[in-house]
Amino acid sequence: SASLPHLETAWRDSEGDFPPDPRAVEATTTALRAPAPDPALLATAAEGAVIFLFQIAQSAPAAVALAEPVFARLKVFGHKPSAPLLGHSINAAERVGATAFQEHLLEAALDRDDIDPHLMAQLKGLQADRMMRIGDLDGALVMLKNEVTPVFEALGAKSDLAVTKGHIADILAMRGDLDGALAIRQAEQLPVFEALGD
Repeated sequence: SASLPHLETAWRDSEGDFPPDPRAVEATTTALRAPAPDPALLATAAEGAVIFLFQIAQSAPAAVALAEPVFARLKVFGHKPSAPLLGHSINAAERVGATAFQEHLLEAALDRDDIDPHLMAQLKGLQADRMMRIGDLDGALVMLKNEVTPVFEALGAKSDLAVTKGHIADILAMRGDLDGALAIRQAEQLPVFEALGD
């Protein structure tokens, strides 16, 4: 508790963010040890920490191990985590197979009305992916076609749209419609990735 104000003064930038490096991890773990940390400070530090651990250090297990107690504490405080903290934590949970934690975060995220449309469409895409894995192909297809694809089309998010088309092709293939899946791959997915150099 005594050290947190000093870490905040020394490490937060002019916009109030912690850098995505070990300082954010240290600030987060320190805040988790404090009896009653400022939840906004905890959430801000955790955003930088999870981004660092998952994206930069490439350690999804460490990101999830840190994110789980953070979300538990933020829930106690009634503080909403930022969209980037949610998104990166969900992706890290996906990477390590922490399905219960991922599902909990997805449900919490999809109930919010303050997340920008692009990220919300990405989250719905992840939810559709989860639905596919548990065998709800119809529900996943409806979500991808009606709630994800139109958003990416409207935003001009070509890469996200191509990935979504790929998930639709996956569902068609699972149903045995190989011609339909191949048509999507060749006409709607491959040209986009080639144009993007991906």
